[in-house]
This record gives sequence, structure tokens and C-alpha cells, in this order.
Amino acid sequence: LLLTLLHFQITLHHPMEVPRGRQKYFRVALNQAVIAAVKPIMMTTSKELKNYNPEDRNCYFIKEKSLKFFTIYNQPNCLYECLTEFTLENCECVGFHMQRENSTPMCSPYKERCVVDARASYLASEVNKKIQYLREMSKLKRESKFTKKRDCHCLPTCTTLDFDVETSLADWDWKTFLEVERLSDDWKEENDILLQSGSHVSRLLLYFKDMQFLTQERNELYGQTDFWANCGGLLGLFTGFSFISALDIFYYLTLRFICNLYKFGKDYWSGSEELLERKKKNDNSTFS
Repeated sequence: LLLTLLHFQITLHHPMEVPRGRQKYFRVALNQAVIAAVKPIMMTTSKELKNYNPEDRNCYFIKEKSLKFFTIYNQPNCLYECLTEFTLENCECVGFHMQRENSTPMCSPYKERCVVDARASYLASEVNKKIQYLREMSKLKRESKFTKKRDCHCLPTCTTLDFDVETSLADWDWKTFLEVERLSDDWKEENDILLQSGSHVSRLLLYFKDMQFLTQERNELYGQTDFWANCGGLLGLFTGFSFISALDIFYYLTLRFICNLYKFGKDYWSGSEELLERKKKNDNSTFS
């Protein structure tokens, strides 16, 4: 039973991210061979979305948000800093594995329980920040619990890289494997020591699942250009309206009216043939 509990934790992460060994990993147990197929998952964002608020596009570009302990922003680092500040605020110290300044005290083993409780309370507040903890408790009890919540607003980066891993495992008789390797010319003396000792050996094979991978892009689904284009399309579909029709309406309401008014006068501005004939007769009768 002890051998099944002992294992290696393997974490695949971006080089600029803090490894999350307790949250995202796959394990390699002792005396087992594990094969892992890795598939990258990359999300990019169109540059046209820079004019949008980060809350609307749900991501930050590189220079839109800065961190205290990290030069490059990403969501795991932001959450890690927020957890550090939350722990310092509630325990008056930080864990030995957390980023800190030289003047920040490190928690002793006596406060290890405080660090664990602070982490649990922080994760709960991130899941639902609007929940107010322990509202019905007395002030003394509220002061002894982690009721303060922080809104770090750690959105993802607009360009992210993650790894999807598919694993398969089997028991590995590594001693028989080394006995066969002894017959080859590549045998090393260190393997004799390994066979004679009570060691446990595991094997991990990593490979990319495909030679290529497709990236996803976060883009504008329905913008102003699309809106006006659809409006024009609907008007053209249901009423036969088009841009040429709009020019005709503008012409007849402005230029044609002004020109006729200047040419025929205010009484005959329409330029109708009947009105023009009547004007001609009136003019002739006047001269006669």
C-alpha cells in the first residue's frame, strides 16, 4: 500500500508561470511505466479587441496589468500573489514557498495551520466573491475567521498556452528489463548497483500527440460594421432599399428641389408640364 502512495508528480506549464503542483499534475507511481501524449492548447486574441475593456473581452494584454513579484503578467502568477497577500493579511506572515519581500516574516511551523486555512478561505472567496462569510456570527467569532475577501481581478492573458495530457500506465518489471540490457554492449556498471539495491524505478515517456496543432483566436463576434451591414442587407431584402436609393432620396429632397425652385419659382417649383403650360398661357395673356 505504501508503494502505491509514493509517486512522482509531473507538471507541464508555461515557463513564465508558477508550477501548480497541487492543482494540475499527473502522477508516476513507483515501478510503473507511464506514457504521456501532450497536445498544446493555444489561445490568441485579435488586435482589434485592444479598444475593448478587459472585462468585456475577459483577458489582459501584456502591459495592461502589472504584478508585484513577477515581471510578466499571467493568471496563475496573479492568483499566487493574491494568495500571498491574503495569507499575510490574515496570518501576519507568509509560507516559506511564497514570494515575499525581505521585511516580510515567514510563517513558523506553529502557524502552518493558519496558512492552510487561509488558502482554503481564499479559494472559496475566488469561487464566489459575493458570498459574505459568517454573517450571523458574533464579532469575536468573525475576527477569528478569515472573512476578508480580496478582489484581485485576475483575468487570463490574451495569449495563453496550456497543455492537454493523455496518459496510459502499466506495471514495469524494470529488473527483468535491466537483466536483458546486461547482454548488450551499452551496459553500465551503475546498473549493477541498482539491481543489487532495494531501489524502485519508474519510467516516463513524453511525446507530442500530433505534429501540428491548431490555435484558437478570441475575436469580435458582432461589431458595428457587421451591424450596419446587416441593417443594409435587411432593408434591401424587405424593401428593396439600397445605397443608390438613399442617394436618389437625398437628390430629390435637396438638389432637385433647390434647382427647380431657382428655375421655375416658388409657384411652379415642381416643374410639372401642366403647371408650366399654365404659366406659359398666363404669360402670353399678360403680354397681349
